[in-house]
Amino acid sequence: MKVDVLEGRYMPYPDVVLTCHPFDLRGSNLIIRQPRLIVEVLSTSTANRDRGDKWRSYRKMPSLWYYMLVDQYS
Repeated sequence: MKVDVLEGRYMPYPDVVLTCHPFDLRGSNLIIRQPRLIVEVLSTSTANRDRGDKWRSYRKMPSLWYYMLVDQYS
């Protein structure tokens, strides 16, 4: 599932996303616009981006309550 972070300009695919918003749960919607939880699994190649650019973009979303980073090696 894509997450519409910047109104159609930036739509990443997080590893896990949870939404409770009725509009996100309708039909065969493939884009989440009101996430509550986003989880990213860190790897050597993605850790800096997940902690940096993605986090700076995600935290601008008013619906997001939790952002979890999971280290695959721990």
